[in-house]
Amino acid sequence: MVRAASIDHLLPGRYVQPDLSYLAERSLSIHHWHAGRHLSDALGQAVGLLGRLAGQDGMAGLALEDLLFLDTETTGLSLGAGTLVFLVGTGRFEAGGFRVRQFFLADPAGERALLEAFLDHLGSAAGLVTFNGRHFDLPQLESRLIMARVGSSLPPLPHLDLLPLARRVWGLKLESRSLSSLEDNVLGYVREDDVPGYLVPTLYREYLRSGHAGGVAPVFEHNLRDILSMVVLSSRLQQWAAQAAEGVAPADAHPLEVAGLARACESAGLGQAGSICYESALTGLLTGSHHRLICERLGLLYKRLGRAQEAATVWRKAIEGGQGSLVAYVELAKYLEHGSRDYPAACSLVEDALARTAPSPAQAAALRHRLARLRRRLGIAQDSPA
Repeated sequence: MVRAASIDHLLPGRYVQPDLSYLAERSLSIHHWHAGRHLSDALGQAVGLLGRLAGQDGMAGLALEDLLFLDTETTGLSLGAGTLVFLVGTGRFEAGGFRVRQFFLADPAGERALLEAFLDHLGSAAGLVTFNGRHFDLPQLESRLIMARVGSSLPPLPHLDLLPLARRVWGLKLESRSLSSLEDNVLGYVREDDVPGYLVPTLYREYLRSGHAGGVAPVFEHNLRDILSMVVLSSRLQQWAAQAAEGVAPADAHPLEVAGLARACESAGLGQAGSICYESALTGLLTGSHHRLICERLGLLYKRLGRAQEAATVWRKAIEGGQGSLVAYVELAKYLEHGSRDYPAACSLVEDALARTAPSPAQAAALRHRLARLRRRLGIAQDSPA
C-alpha cells in the first residue's frame, strides 16, 4: 500500500526512499518572527557559558548558529520496541537563513532509510540543542538505531539540553517547566491551531491506517514550532547568562527568574554572578516564603565565598524583618558563636529558633544540643576575669 502518495503535495521536499520515508524541507528568513523575537537575535551568541549553566560540558567555542536544534515526534513515551520515532525535525542557521529539515517515516518499512539519512545529516553538525533530549529524544533515536540495525549510538556531539537549565531558572516561578508552559509564561507565545502533543501519536496511527497525509500534516507544524521555540528560548537564556556573568542582573526578568538564574550560576561555580542575582531578586521580593528562601541561599553563598560578615548581615536582616528561616537562625548563631564570640546573642538566637521556626524533632534536638553548649560557654565567659 502506498502510504504517502500525497505527502509531497502537502509539504515541499523529497523522498529518501520512494513511498516509505520522506524529507520535508523549508527555509525561513533569519528575520522570521517567533515568540516575540527575530531568529536573527540568536546570531553571534556564544553558548559556552550557557552549557556551563546547564551543567553540560563541551560547548566552549561554539555559537548558537553552529548548532543543530532537534526535536522528535514518536508513537509513545516508552523506549520499548513498539515505539517508533516517526518524525525527526531539525533546524539550523545556514546560507543566510534558517533551514528546517523534517525526516518523516511515511511507512514503518522505511525506518532504516530514514535513520541513515538522518545520521548523514547529523554528521555535519557541530553540536545539538534539545529540550529534554538527553532523557527522551536521543535515547529514543538510539533505540531505533538498534532495532533497525543501523548502529548502536549517535555521534558523540556536544549537546545542550535546555530542560535542566529551565528547571533551575524557572523552578521557583512556574509549577511546570515544559516547553509549552515556557512558551505561555516566559516567551508570551500562544499557539493557535496547534495539535496538542497528546494527540500526535493518534494522528500518526490514523495516517498509517488510512494512508491520507492531510491528517498528519499539522504534526509537521507542531514540530516546527517546537524547534523555533528552542531557538528563542536559547537566545533568551544566553542573554541572561551573559548579563549575569558581567555582574548585571537581567532587567527584563521577574525576581523569581533572577533568583533561579542565581541558582544556576551558583551551581556552575559562578559565585559572584550568583550573589549579584540573589541580591537583585531580594530587592523585588520583600516578604514571603520566597524571600526567606533567597535570603537563605544568598547567606550560604556568601559563607562559601568567604564573605562571612555579609552572610551574617543577610541573616540578621531577615530575622529582624520577621523573614528568618531556621537556616538563618542557626547560621547566624554559628557566626556569633565562632566568629564574634558573642555567646549571649547566639544563645538568644537559638532560643528564638526553637520558639519561632517550628523545627522538626531532629532539628529541635540539634538546637537544644547547641543551646546547652552555648550556655556552658556563656557560664565560662561570665566567670572569666575581664
